[in-house]
Amino acid sequence: MKKYTSIFLLFLILAGCNPLNGPNETQIPQSGKVLVENIEYEMTGGEYKWIGKNAEARRLDVAPPSHLADEIESILTEKNSQIEIVIELTPELTVYLWNEDERLKEITLKDNQFTAPSAGGRYIYEVRSKWINGEASFVFVIEVN
Repeated sequence: MKKYTSIFLLFLILAGCNPLNGPNETQIPQSGKVLVENIEYEMTGGEYKWIGKNAEARRLDVAPPSHLADEIESILTEKNSQIEIVIELTPELTVYLWNEDERLKEITLKDNQFTAPSAGGRYIYEVRSKWINGEASFVFVIEVN
């Protein structure tokens, strides 16, 4: 019995050290997806900062989300559709709604999801993701019918 307990404890320790449980200094998550009506779309990467054991990576020369939105194809969706944010390595997420000039407000997330607006129009979203070793931003645009 003692032998099995030791093996089980060793397994738990090794599982806790697994890099899949969180980012390490060599992983810089630079992609994210958004699910709209169960269809997956790639978000556009913005700025990022990553601090590793031997180096630091930064990308700060990115235009604000409102300017990036001009280059992004809108995701067509219906009013009140569920939108889910999917980014590898499970970061802490904050989502902001933008207009053409500035950040308007923070969007409330529940299980990394929120509901599309009930009014038709074009909406710009910035997703800020934060891990222990850094942070990254992503942008997507929806067009609500």
